[in-house]
Amino acid sequence: MAFFWYNIYMEMSKIISLKDKMSPELYEQVYKLFKEQNQEIIELKTDNDKLRQMLNIRIKVEFLKKKENGQLFLFNDAELFGEEAELVKEIEAVKEKQSIKTEEGKVEHKSKKRLVIDESKFDVVEKHITINDDSLVDTGLTDEKKILKYVPAKYYVLKLIFHKYKDKDGNLVVAQDNQNYILGKSPLSSELVNHIIYDKVCKSIPLYRQESDFLTKGVTLSRQTMSNNIFTMYEAYKPIVDKIKDYIIDAEITRSDETPLNVLEVQKKKPTISKTNTYIWLFSTGRSYYPALYYAYGPNRGREVLVNFFGNEKKRYLMSDFYSAYAKMTNIENVYCLTHMRRKFYELIQSTTPDNHLSKVVVKEIAKIYALENVIQESYSGNYEKIKELRLEKIKPVFENLVELIEKHKDNVLPKSQLGKAINYFLSAKDGFAKVFDDGRLELDNNASERGIKSFVIGRKNWLFTNTEKGAKISCGLYSLINTAIANGLKAEDYLNYLADHLPYTKQDNFDYDSFLPWSEKLPKELKLSGK
Repeated sequence: MAFFWYNIYMEMSKIISLKDKMSPELYEQVYKLFKEQNQEIIELKTDNDKLRQMLNIRIKVEFLKKKENGQLFLFNDAELFGEEAELVKEIEAVKEKQSIKTEEGKVEHKSKKRLVIDESKFDVVEKHITINDDSLVDTGLTDEKKILKYVPAKYYVLKLIFHKYKDKDGNLVVAQDNQNYILGKSPLSSELVNHIIYDKVCKSIPLYRQESDFLTKGVTLSRQTMSNNIFTMYEAYKPIVDKIKDYIIDAEITRSDETPLNVLEVQKKKPTISKTNTYIWLFSTGRSYYPALYYAYGPNRGREVLVNFFGNEKKRYLMSDFYSAYAKMTNIENVYCLTHMRRKFYELIQSTTPDNHLSKVVVKEIAKIYALENVIQESYSGNYEKIKELRLEKIKPVFENLVELIEKHKDNVLPKSQLGKAINYFLSAKDGFAKVFDDGRLELDNNASERGIKSFVIGRKNWLFTNTEKGAKISCGLYSLINTAIANGLKAEDYLNYLADHLPYTKQDNFDYDSFLPWSEKLPKELKLSGK
């Protein structure tokens, strides 16, 4: 940069040295032309530097998306920039709680714990390894090694043969099957359709790929047949999904996020609209409630979707990103996400501009906030009054000092620069985030919603689009049912099969659907994942 300005200065000196050799009119024209050209060069240089900075940030961000992993990475930031000794001790104490010792005395993180096979959950087949040598005497002592085996899926045909009889009057009587077949006369079993649903939702395998996979196993099963049976099955599941929706609507602590979806039927009706004009919204419960997730199809990303879901009456907290539609709801207290407020500063750390210093300080202070929150949650999980008290005492002063620091720099930064945008975003969202100090049930960020919407995003990357609005709504219902089951520690596919065996084919007003909700204590223990 210094060399650039030196060249400008030398060129200016040459022009001035020629002043006595030109007429005043000619010199004025040359000098004016020189100034205009140099001004254009300076502007181009400024634009070029700005574009280089943005490109550098974008490249780094794409890399960081793979590297960054929520709050644990924030602790790495704290270690990178250095924390006070007391805070480091607290973090290390939390890490120690999350570690275990192996038989050899080595310390491993819980996430790296060796596989423990619970024999009570599986059929056990014993294979004795012996030595066929008469000169050896069996001591009766043995060693054991457990191997988790996998048996590939097997298809078979259940042929129902209905015997016919005649009564004493000669009338024909046909034997009836007492088992409830939720799919009626369909040749597919409910277990098979549930497996198709599970693969589509949990494994993100679109129906056209499942169709190809069935062919490799000698089963001819078209996408249309699968779709029709899924639609039929969903009619039985829908009352449970509606109960999940109502539970979220009644909650005081809620979360929300949204993602675009391309619906081909909408594109045909309105070919001029954007492909991403339809959205999937995720609404979920916050802490102190059973985990419940509801995916809703929305024709747009506007306020009316929120009104249709939550209504205009019940007061509630809604944790979300800093999106304008949320701010327009008068009955909602918006709680904005600290991760979003941090993200723009974090991106700037990777750039080569002087903006780095402030960005590092901001990220460091937010890391301190997360570290303190982690310690508080570890010590007082579920005690929301105590959490509120400690947040006000420990975290609020850190946050207020951070806001004060950023406000001091606001007037010294160009509003449209990358740092200026980061500062403006932070200061605009700060009051929304500060609501976490009002209720201990609120969370510092909306990461839970982002994780919930991510499962739909991964699926969308595989199946790219949905053909019809009806299909989009049913997909939302199935995602709601399965992800709520998983969030409550259930084996998702087993839970679907349990519902299929016990729910009526169509909705019945006097049926006890509450007993079949994913958090119901009346569900069989066999549906629970081990340790849940």
